[in-house]
Amino acid sequence: MKILYVTHKPIYPKVDGGCVAMDNFLRMLTASNHSVKHITVSTVKHPFDELNYPAELRKLVSPEAVEVDTRIKSFQALLALFLKKSYNVRRFESVEMRKRITALLHEQSYDCVILESLYTSVFLEDMRCAFKGKVYLRTHNVEFHIWKNLATNCQHFLKRLYLTKLSKDLKRYELRILNAVDGIISISRDDTSTFQSLGVKTQITTISLGFSMEETHSNNYTGANFFHLGALNWEPNREAVDRLVALFPKIKEVIPDTQLHIIGDGSEKLAVTENNIHLDGFVTDLASHCQSIGILVTPITSGSGIRIKILEMMALGIPVITTITGAQGIDYSSTDCLVIADTNEDIVTACKQLATSEKLRKTIGTQARTYISEHHQFETNRKQLNEFIERN
Repeated sequence: MKILYVTHKPIYPKVDGGCVAMDNFLRMLTASNHSVKHITVSTVKHPFDELNYPAELRKLVSPEAVEVDTRIKSFQALLALFLKKSYNVRRFESVEMRKRITALLHEQSYDCVILESLYTSVFLEDMRCAFKGKVYLRTHNVEFHIWKNLATNCQHFLKRLYLTKLSKDLKRYELRILNAVDGIISISRDDTSTFQSLGVKTQITTISLGFSMEETHSNNYTGANFFHLGALNWEPNREAVDRLVALFPKIKEVIPDTQLHIIGDGSEKLAVTENNIHLDGFVTDLASHCQSIGILVTPITSGSGIRIKILEMMALGIPVITTITGAQGIDYSSTDCLVIADTNEDIVTACKQLATSEKLRKTIGTQARTYISEHHQFETNRKQLNEFIERN
């Protein structure tokens, strides 16, 4: 099949979980021998550089980009208070991107178009005019849930009102688009259930990340320190880091010599004075670095969808401590594949238990790898994706 794949940001370098998910998805498409053309939005926060794409993929998908200024502008953000349109999505509108997508659809005979995330759906109407084939939407989250949770957790009254307005506008837009596309590729069963409960009638398939377990590094479980992983330009990650940094003195009270590493794009800019906290920034060899530290702690309080970074670490056999929100999309109730700790007290207790017991770290980490091998096999997911787009 000939597929036009449209993303809301460049896939490479893989600076966050969204990029990891897109890389995984693109590799499923190319592994099925589909002819894929990739076009992306390039932004100030996520600039496009073709050389960041792996050489073998550059040849297969011929990536290109259109620059779009998605930065928040004060006047337009204020104006959004009086409009029913979603400001979150409107920031991605671009005449140049519309023209280029339309041109591509006229130049080639595509079998389908796959839109990555709700934010590329601003181009759907133009696509419908130029293209009579199927248009699928791949979703990473229930987008309005993220903003609803941010509003709930916000302590500032006026900001909370603004975030609530954004979430309501986004919900209205999101439901309209979900019912306008020809198929939805959801990244987690929880999201699929939510979409269905909200009355979405479009056919949905759930295809999460797939891992080839034989290609992942084994863990030796000697690392007994802690790390948080995630790009800090995403507000739920920033919330989790702020909570963890504030909680770290209590963790040190029960484990005096412990270390905390904050890993991810933007973390090197944090203003942290607490001893034993290391700001590692973006790390290239993530697997070895994280395994040498030992334990992922991610006290997520906002967000939606499955956490890509948690799946990545579980595939490496790294023990994970997270909240109920952080574990969305993972069936942890039937296996000890991660540790759930919602309160600050529970987080401290879980940290102490894992840091002081290599046996427990190995038990949780081994169960995590088993869970990934049973529920997130690359080849199984690839076949399911292939069947969905060819059948529909």
